[in-house]
Amino acid sequence: MPADPQWLAPAHLAVPTQRLALRHWLSLRPAGRDMPDAGLVDLLDWPGDALPHLSLVRGRPGLDRLQLDFIGNMAALFSGATQGGRYMDEFYPLDQMSMVTGFFTLPARARGPVLVHDQFALPAQSAGTVRVERLSLPFQGADGTAGLFITLHYFKLLDGTPPQRLRLIAPGVRLLAREVWQVQV
Repeated sequence: MPADPQWLAPAHLAVPTQRLALRHWLSLRPAGRDMPDAGLVDLLDWPGDALPHLSLVRGRPGLDRLQLDFIGNMAALFSGATQGGRYMDEFYPLDQMSMVTGFFTLPARARGPVLVHDQFALPAQSAGTVRVERLSLPFQGADGTAGLFITLHYFKLLDGTPPQRLRLIAPGVRLLAREVWQVQV
């Protein structure tokens, strides 16, 4: 992963639902502020097409635990888990938690949207490789730091692997590559 994310214009987001979600996030952001307030998050107001791919996570990366408050159907299907309401360190293997925390640290530091592409090698009994594209949108907590994150997850199976429940939350998953872009707003 590069030390500093590259910049990406919103028009270059490949997934239309990501562009819709980014527009909604921008509509919640007060003029002159980096991020919208966490208290403004109401999932019923988000574009309906985004909800199956969306997760909502609370916490302060690197300081507190991360809690998965909501996970949409498609995100849960491909991660292999429906862990809504639980802390992430309760279901992610220890060797994956630094990668998870690192993912949420990126938009917290940037104080803005970050697009991350991860490529995973899956355990031998599963599919071979999967590419995951995540747009993370941070929200400001009462203390002024990013304390809530909405992330849109899109999965692509590589090499013609047939669709299946991938179980990304599992021992044996290895991160092959990570590309990071901060979205200009």
